[in-house]
Amino acid sequence: MKTNPENSLASLKALLPVLEGIDPADWKLDIIHDRIFALIGEMGVKNGVVLWPLRVAVSGKQFTPGGGVEIAELLGKDETIARVKKGIEKLEAVQG
Repeated sequence: MKTNPENSLASLKALLPVLEGIDPADWKLDIIHDRIFALIGEMGVKNGVVLWPLRVAVSGKQFTPGGGVEIAELLGKDETIARVKKGIEKLEAVQG
């Protein structure tokens, strides 16, 4: 995976407003997936550059049975956003 703290931070920062922009009534797997993949297309990066930091932020683990999109759906919008913000904070602290 070609991720590092710098591009992971950039990915989570780009992802945060996308997730915040999803209406709570629309917080469903397909919609979350489509919005994230639209962002990936806009950023012009490989899927893992965005999906891997998301999975780690929402799960706290490098490897999980499901991906970040599935975990985000299960956690709900508020918890997902809180965990992404926490991931941003941690990455900003590492970069000091």
